[in-house]
Amino acid sequence: MIQDLRAAFTRAAQVRLGLSFRDVQAAAAKHLLHRRIAEMQTGEGKTLTTAFAAAAHARAGRHVFVATANAYLANRDAAWMRPVFEDLDVTVGSACTGTCTREAAQQSAQKATGNQVSYQANITYGTIRQFGFDFLRDSIRRRQQAGVTQALEARDRLSKPLDVLIVDEADSVLIDEARTPMIITAAGDGLCDGEQALFRWAADVARILTPGPDCLPLDSQNAYALTSAGRRRALDRPMPPAMNRFSTTEILHAVERAVLVQHEYHRDHQYLVRNQQVDVVDEYTGRASTQRTMSGGVHQAVEAKEGLPLSPVTKSIARITVQDFVAKFDHVCGLTATAHEDRHELAAVYRLRVKRIPTFRPVQRASLPTVVCASRAEKWNQISTEIAELAVAGRPVLVGTRTIEQSESLGEVLQEHGIEHQLLNAKNPEQEAVIIAQAGRSGCVTIATNMAGRGTDIPITDDVRARGGLHVIVSEMHAAHRIDQQLMGRCGRQGDPGSTRLFVSAEDELLALAWGKDIANQIKIKFDARRNKRWLIRQFVRAQQHLARLYRQQREQLTQVESRMAESMRLLGLDPHLDPIADD
Repeated sequence: MIQDLRAAFTRAAQVRLGLSFRDVQAAAAKHLLHRRIAEMQTGEGKTLTTAFAAAAHARAGRHVFVATANAYLANRDAAWMRPVFEDLDVTVGSACTGTCTREAAQQSAQKATGNQVSYQANITYGTIRQFGFDFLRDSIRRRQQAGVTQALEARDRLSKPLDVLIVDEADSVLIDEARTPMIITAAGDGLCDGEQALFRWAADVARILTPGPDCLPLDSQNAYALTSAGRRRALDRPMPPAMNRFSTTEILHAVERAVLVQHEYHRDHQYLVRNQQVDVVDEYTGRASTQRTMSGGVHQAVEAKEGLPLSPVTKSIARITVQDFVAKFDHVCGLTATAHEDRHELAAVYRLRVKRIPTFRPVQRASLPTVVCASRAEKWNQISTEIAELAVAGRPVLVGTRTIEQSESLGEVLQEHGIEHQLLNAKNPEQEAVIIAQAGRSGCVTIATNMAGRGTDIPITDDVRARGGLHVIVSEMHAAHRIDQQLMGRCGRQGDPGSTRLFVSAEDELLALAWGKDIANQIKIKFDARRNKRWLIRQFVRAQQHLARLYRQQREQLTQVESRMAESMRLLGLDPHLDPIADD
């Protein structure tokens, strides 16, 4: 049966898309028929591999969910693969657009709209969060329809396993995104005059408090504590009469939250300000979301810091973790280029084994020696020099940055040096496909946050290939080594030539992210005194490994806490997804 399907799929891919379905892709797709992660290098054709596995499951009568790294890829892949699926008599839709193929499938759901239509298809593309939120919304709707007396029956029905989940970019979806639960919120009552005054007063106080004498970061916590001197300085500040309703403890807590926001939440890093509102930026994808909010009053504290209108504090009405949602599927499998280093966690949490797939052609990517600098300014100048040399030689350059702020800072330096470039970050995501598709042209320079590391090919011309291919610069080490690898994997695909280089400076944020600002400053002082470049690189590797352990522990703790809470709630006759006890 699989051989017959492969022949039909190969023919459809060639006729409809002009693509060849190779043996290595077929081998990877066969792993997806089992509970496995196929590790395929970038450029090896994961989209076509996923489509074959999805078709195989669908032809066996199963409903397939394909989770991609972002909504753009879900829409693109569903539309791109549609002609192939149609030749195989398989329907496909995207949960991110609500589209569905085949008139019969549309007629069968003529009363449904939007995502309901997409879920009528045999194969539904989307993101894990789109699927998870739709699951929660459907759970809420079913509970409302069932009524209070039938709530438990509805809960039992919804807890039955879903069918097949194929996860593209599995490490990003199952590892990186698994640190944050999916929470549906409802806006509470608007802030009263006293609450508005408290947030804005606390934001003003936070600006005058100095870390050290007045406030201290708490180890291993995303929080600050006021010292006795800091408490006195805060309470000595004049307060508006509207704040008289609050206790001293409530006032000091608001100040500590404002201090956290003042020092740890930065515009164009953790968030953007657009249309008079705060949009949260995802740490791993570099994308901004208008639908996410920060909990615990942090979102409102950021708004107060930026002088924006304060939004109502939200309350959660439904929640589920990535781990719990994935566990509801009867069959789970996936693909990614960088699963090996997290293979133990994937096995322990999801019962997924990692299988490495050989490349179609030998990899010719050259990894150049790391450049170590004393300061960020020196690093930007070194990068500019390298870019200028390569651009003159006719080679394209892709520079990856950790944050929007850094991408714009480097862009300003390149502009000062007269180097033309394209800038891609969360402020212009709609241009992503066009900018990345052109990034392989001779002499083209592209600066991008790590959103550019997923899903879109960078084709190179024959003259670029003859000159050495695309050069990728990793301007700063990321918290996860996998993200550095993903960025480097943008070049040297399918046997093409290419090269990569990592730049680091003693002022890079990774050290402070791992050890705190004080230790990061000590490391910089030692480096300035010794100028031992190998020693500094080791500090960065240690920091990256420390963060990997820390984030893994956070995911384990989240899973354990959610599991214990879910069991307790079931014993009380409550639904752990629809009856959250408290906001996260």
